[in-house]
Amino acid sequence: MIYLFDFFTRTWLKYGQNWGHGIRLVSHPTDFAVRIEKSGIFPRAVDAFYFVDQSSLLSIDDNDGIEYFFHAAGTGTISKKIKKIKYSKTPTIKLDHLIDVYDRLGALSGRVSKSNCILVGFVLLFVISSISRYKAGAWFKIRENRDLKNKFELLQHDFLYEWIPEILLQTVLKRQFEPPSR
Repeated sequence: MIYLFDFFTRTWLKYGQNWGHGIRLVSHPTDFAVRIEKSGIFPRAVDAFYFVDQSSLLSIDDNDGIEYFFHAAGTGTISKKIKKIKYSKTPTIKLDHLIDVYDRLGALSGRVSKSNCILVGFVLLFVISSISRYKAGAWFKIRENRDLKNKFELLQHDFLYEWIPEILLQTVLKRQFEPPSR
């Protein structure tokens, strides 16, 4: 996915050599988190999505997040908000928060920019793959949690069958409508 992001960003943005993923696993005493850096491939992917008219929770634009409403059985309308996670502020995001945001974005499927699910999902995949690679004990605990295991399997499905085609489609469609350069 990181190579696909690099291809996608270089299609739309001119910048020098990109060193690193642009995100890093951070260990807390009780939890794991990820830190989004100001440089690297990931923040450039956020910019590329913004450039192709897909603002996201991670974009540096002025939007303050995503507000939405839902009807819970018999309880009326409840207002919810998914707060903005601007990469320009180099946030550290806990794994639990990432999972919650990804779940809530899934409930809003088709009503918010697809870039939200792709970018938040990628950060989540990065955290999980880093834990599985470098923190074996924690990985086995995560795998024992059946609910988390199912969520990560769904995330892998989205990666293969939704995100990759979406990124390639965005790249091809924008290229078709660009005026020829002289």
